[in-house]
Amino acid sequence: MSLRHILFPLLLITSLPSHGSNIDDLLNPIYDQFVDAYQTLNADPLVARYSNDACMMGVSEREGFYEGREAIREAYQRWFDKVRQREATIDIRFRVVNRTLRGDMATDAGYYLIRYQPNQENEKPASEFAGKFIMNFHRESDDYWSVSVDSATRVKTELFTDAKPQPGLYFAPTFETMAVTPNHETTQ
Repeated sequence: MSLRHILFPLLLITSLPSHGSNIDDLLNPIYDQFVDAYQTLNADPLVARYSNDACMMGVSEREGFYEGREAIREAYQRWFDKVRQREATIDIRFRVVNRTLRGDMATDAGYYLIRYQPNQENEKPASEFAGKFIMNFHRESDDYWSVSVDSATRVKTELFTDAKPQPGLYFAPTFETMAVTPNHETTQ
């Protein structure tokens, strides 16, 4: 066996796009930024991860698409401001169940779970609602990926809780158990 027969397959293997810890290490922290934005009710750091020409699908049946970073920021901040005015809190959890990488584009599919906690003085229980999402990312540089398409729709909470962790993909635990009312109407 010649050196060429050994080196050529090694060259092919090392030149293939990585779908291992490198891409996971770059994309998974973006979900932490979503969590932080929801917990702090601040859309700006989150929306900075969207590309200038990003498109986001509104979750409720009354919403269309939000095109461009500024429209997306306004949509998030409008919702966050409503939550703040009610002196409530929101939190979000993600479970990515599939990640596909093609060159400078990556697509995640998964589930999210949102908990809305009303002001404690009104004595209403927390409510939760779940959804599924597809999020497309575009590589801006070697170590920076931006969200280019964000689409989500509601699903039964069981789809979130029944999702199975996938190696290397973002997978948050469920919320701590407490009295929660399932919410099938949007709180936006």
